[in-house]
This record gives sequence, C-alpha cells and structure tokens, in this order.
Amino acid sequence: KELSPIVRNRTLALVQVAKEEGDVFLSVETGLPVMQLRQMKTYFLFDIDGTLVGTDPLYLQVFTDLLKPFGYVMDLEFYRSNIHGRVDFDIFKGLMPPDWSDDQIREIMKTKDDLFCKEVMRQGVVPMPGLLEVLQFARKHGIPCAAISNAPRGACEALLDALCVWPYLDHLVVGAECKRAKPFPDPYLTSMQRFGAEPHECIIFEDSRSGIQSGVAAHARLIIGIQSSLSDHILRRHGAHATIRDFTQFNPSFLLQVHSSALDTRLNSHVIAKLNAAGLPVESIPTAFEVPGGYIARTLRLQLMYKKNVSNVEFLPVNAVLKMESESLNDRVVETLQLYRREWAFYQHT
Repeated sequence: KELSPIVRNRTLALVQVAKEEGDVFLSVETGLPVMQLRQMKTYFLFDIDGTLVGTDPLYLQVFTDLLKPFGYVMDLEFYRSNIHGRVDFDIFKGLMPPDWSDDQIREIMKTKDDLFCKEVMRQGVVPMPGLLEVLQFARKHGIPCAAISNAPRGACEALLDALCVWPYLDHLVVGAECKRAKPFPDPYLTSMQRFGAEPHECIIFEDSRSGIQSGVAAHARLIIGIQSSLSDHILRRHGAHATIRDFTQFNPSFLLQVHSSALDTRLNSHVIAKLNAAGLPVESIPTAFEVPGGYIARTLRLQLMYKKNVSNVEFLPVNAVLKMESESLNDRVVETLQLYRREWAFYQHT
C-alpha cells in the first residue's frame, strides 16, 4: 500500500533501453532486440524426496502403519498437511500425545527411519524421469550439484544409494543437522557455504512448500518447483519461479538459458539506475529470464535484490518486467492501436 503511488505513477515495468554497442542488437531472424548475456557460475541444489525420487507412496505406507495405533487415519490430505516436507521431530512432536518426552519422540523417529530404509531396500526406487540426464548434463558443463533434505540422514543415504547418484553429488546437507531446518534458509545456506557459492549463483529444485520457502529465504537465484505432489499454482504461490512436471521438461536448451541468465553489465547498471530513480533501492539483478512475450516487444522477468538495511523491504516487489521494444514495427500502427498504452494499463491493473 505504501508503494501504490509509485507503482501507479511510474512505468516501472516498461524500462526502455537505448541500443548501445555491446548491450542490445537486432535478431536477424525476428528483427526483435536480443540481449547479450554473460556466463555465470551455476550450482544445482536438489531436494531429495519428491524431487530426485517419488517417495510419497513409501512414506504413506510407513506412517500409516506407525500412526494407526494412535488413532490416526492416514490419507493423502492428512499426509500433505502434517508430514510432507517437514522434519521428523516436528512431525511427531505435533502428532504424539502432549506428555511425550523428547526421548520418546526420538525413539519413534528411529523406528520410522528403520521402517522406511527397509522398504527402500525391499521395493527399490525409481529416479524422477529425466534426472540422470540432468545430472549428466551438469557434469558435462561443470555445474556442481548437492542434495539438501529435511529427511533423516539414514533415509537420505538409503535413497541416494538406491538411486546410484552419489558420483554426481558434491555433498549432502541434512536439515535436522543444521541450526534450523527448512522452511528456514539454513540448509541451503549451509550448502552454499560448502561450495563457496553466492545465493545468486544457485538454482534450487524443490517439491514442497517448506523447501521452496527455504530457497526463497536463502535468496537463491532460481527455484524450480517439481510437480510431484503439488500443483503449479501452489508451488508458484509459495515462491517457485517456474515449475516442471519432471526433469524431462528441464531440457538442455533451458539449462543453457538459466546457466547464462545475467544481464550484460552495462545494461544491468542502466536498469538498476532506472529503478533507483523510480524509488526502488535495488542493489543487483541476479537473474533475467525470458517469458512468453507479445507481438511488439521481447519480455524478460528480472529478479530484484535490495540494498542491505532497507526498511519495509517486505513491501517491495521481488520481480520487475523488462520490455525490449522492437524498432521494426510501424510506429504509426503502434500509436493508432495504442499498443503500448494498453499494455501498460494491463500491468497497472493486474
């Protein structure tokens, strides 16, 4: 609400950039402006359950058997509301009788972990479709990978053993072994620290609400939601930048795009200056991803990072839209149809 006058009166979404050598050039195929991108170091951080492998059926069976004596009727809705994406201690602390001690909680956690590992060994697991191809691509292009999970270490290691993916991973971070587990940023920040990586260099793959919230809190460059149990709408509502059904949709061309997704240095500075002049204390633009655009312009979605110690940062927008207007169109047609004014009206009222 505090920013509404600024948003109403300034065309923040339509940042027109003058063509300068090294910044923008026209595509010989489309005649539309094309932005030069600079290569960035990239790290892939993967959740495990529901991301590397679909484990919900296994967990449903284990928790059904474990909680039945306590009067719980396990179904998918109960599982998603009380179990999915949470650390075991918090799960059982909320479900067990209030007079249970922490030692009793830890004992039932161990029982659950043992049951799960036995089921993994008995039934086996199947990697998420396309996973191995993505891991092989990452290795080929020098993209380090790690696994970050809220599951206990025993369950994580059992799954990674069964998937045979250890050779592709630099390390494993377990949420319960950090100061705070997901949805706090600590697990992902721990992985970044082990790599010596900056948040804007990291791409996170997550399937749960708590995992996505953890990635958002860690200020990751990009969060890809996996639709293994939650819909595109829910994943995006909690902070995912994009979603995929499985890794077959995360194809090499898109991987190359996100691997080189920073604005050219001069263009980056120009846009930041424009946003600062509009009253937004932006410090950097970690990512710039092309989104489906219209007939008159090329459209990029920018992630905004603000200067430290900025007050009321929660009221500031986290994304901006950069429009690269085409010079190949007939300006008289554009003016007659009021295309730019209509488009800006759309942004103001959406």
